[in-house]
Amino acid sequence: MRKRQEQARDRALLAAYPSMEDLGAMRDRQMAELQVQIDKNYERMMALHEELQAAQAQANTYPTGRAPEMVKQRIARLASEILAEDALVKSRIREQELIRTRFAEDAERLEYLLIKQAEANRRAT
Repeated sequence: MRKRQEQARDRALLAAYPSMEDLGAMRDRQMAELQVQIDKNYERMMALHEELQAAQAQANTYPTGRAPEMVKQRIARLASEILAEDALVKSRIREQELIRTRFAEDAERLEYLLIKQAEANRRAT
């Protein structure tokens, strides 16, 4: 059963990527898509940080601990949103690492399969 799974995986790999260039192009495309998302998250974080600074400046115009509840809630919400964006960035960076690892493994296997396929084609002719 394991052998059949490996053969099916090999066939799928060869069908999806007829060349090493095709594999590299797919990896690059997936990495670029994630990078666009990461860049958007960073932009959002910067905007939220600016809003947070403005809210903190507003809170500082009041005596310590006397800022209106609305201002305190805004500060808390903005800080929470920044943390959420940061978590998304970290998650996407981990996803990029997984993509690199998976494609490196696939590249190694595909290179072997392509060499094997080329040898079989040479013997057949």
